[in-house]
Amino acid sequence: ISVLRSALGEARGENRYLVTVPRRGYCFVATVLQVAKVTEIQATHDRTVAVLMFDNWSGFAADELLAAGIAESILHRMAGIAGIKVVAQTSSFALRGLHLDAREVGRRLDARYLVEGSLQRAGARLRITAQLIDANDGTHVWSLMFNVKKDDAFTVEDRVSQRVARALRHSLGRGALPANAGRDRHE
Repeated sequence: ISVLRSALGEARGENRYLVTVPRRGYCFVATVLQVAKVTEIQATHDRTVAVLMFDNWSGFAADELLAAGIAESILHRMAGIAGIKVVAQTSSFALRGLHLDAREVGRRLDARYLVEGSLQRAGARLRITAQLIDANDGTHVWSLMFNVKKDDAFTVEDRVSQRVARALRHSLGRGALPANAGRDRHE
């Protein structure tokens, strides 16, 4: 009890926080403010992710749809992960083309993390990158690169989105996220 009183800054005999109850123990008597909501908001912000539209660097207009599909598939898988909050597609895709700093994007979307990426093409081969950015300081948390043949757009989208969701689950901590995070849920 003396360590607790010391941590609370209470002098001996002061009883601002703790009162001895004879033959029973101790009672906490300080006024308690509800601060759990502030903690919850911070915890939610720390697990808020915005998936941005992927950049199409292929030079082919048809690849715009694939770039959008990859981002949407990632968003879909992440929305199924308990313990994180995912910014709506309409909000995150609305910033496309504004060329904002990652920190500014995070502020505008109230997101701690951003998933961004790009798509390049060389013949029938695609190179897709996906990165997790910490919007607090604009730094990379991780980056993934995929080299695939473009046979089926859905196969490409599924492969990339599964790996990104898995990497995100590991980055934000296994404890708060279920083992099936990022997997398809068929309805």
